[in-house]
Parts: sequence; structure tokens; C-alpha cells
Amino acid sequence: MSEPDLFVFHEPAEGDVRLPTSARVIDRERLVSVEAKVHSFRRTGCVLETRDNSDVPDYLSLRFDNLDQLIGACVTWRRGKMTGVDFETGSLPENDLRKEARMPVNMPAVVKDAGGDWKASCVITDASRSGCRLRSDKAMSFPIDVLVNIEAVDRPIGGKVVWRRKNQIGIALSWNERRPTVRDDKPFRLSERATRETTGG
Repeated sequence: MSEPDLFVFHEPAEGDVRLPTSARVIDRERLVSVEAKVHSFRRTGCVLETRDNSDVPDYLSLRFDNLDQLIGACVTWRRGKMTGVDFETGSLPENDLRKEARMPVNMPAVVKDAGGDWKASCVITDASRSGCRLRSDKAMSFPIDVLVNIEAVDRPIGGKVVWRRKNQIGIALSWNERRPTVRDDKPFRLSERATRETTGG
């Protein structure tokens, strides 16, 4: 069985895959986002153009309109309005997760169960790259597996309740990210996908 492609583009009617020209840059600590122009898109990274390169956090998630999933990335260089990011090192090393800084926030959110039959309004009171703390009067009724909806991200973020205390809940967030498994400096093209499907590679 062939390995699924990392980047699943919405294909145009003909010709090469439409490469991203813009992206939403998501700060996973502060749960805010900014829009960026995308340059030099490759399998291993791209260049982001924003009003100020300080708008791009060191570790981030990218939401491309023509990609099916969020892409994790980290900053490799900054120059003026331009920021270079690497997709392959977008995850915080596993042994550093306990050292993550927690940022105080005060952000409304809506939490739902996977089936959409249950939901609760809540407030995110602090966040880190891998999780957040919520305040809700329904804390004790939260299911284990949840979907967190926040304004900064235009799709639900999967999560799992890891602790609860009165009206407080701790949730480990799953950003549903994918990353490259092949080092290749060429843009992804439809002809490459066809070759993979034919050869089973």
C-alpha cells in the first residue's frame, strides 16, 4: 500500500497543483492568528511575509486554504517582513513538553463532542503549545474526547480531557498536523502523484 501524500491539495482543472499563496499563521501558545503571504513553497518549508516578522511565533501551525490539514512548523530565520519556516521540525521535542510556557489568556470557546450532540460554552484561561485550561460550569459533564472551537482557527481542534477540578478542565490538544516524510526541494506536482499511484511508491 502506498504511503498517503503529506500535502493533499484541491486539484485545479488541469496542469500543476495550485501552490499556496497565503496562509493563516496560528500561535499555539496565545491561540491567535495572523494572515501571511506565502513564497517559495517546498515540501520542507516556505517563506512567510507578514507586516512584522515578530508576528510569527517560533513554533506555529499553518492553515493553507488548499491543504486539508494544519501544518506544524518552526522558524529558521527572520529578515525584515520575511520569515523562513521549516515544516519538518514543527513539533516541540517530546522531552520538552513538560517545560512549555503557559500563557494566560481570556478567550471564549465552544466545546463539542465528536458527534455534535453535546456542546458547552467556556473560557480558555491559559494555553501552551500542546494544551489549554478551560473554565466552564459544565466541567464535570465534559466527555473525554472533545472538539474545541476558537476564533483563531477556522476548524475545530481535537482534544482530550486530562484532568478536571470543579469548574476547571485541562485539555491536551491534537492539532491534526501532518509533516513531510520525504526530503525534496521541488514543488509537489500532479504528475508526481500519478507516478506514485502507478508504482505504489
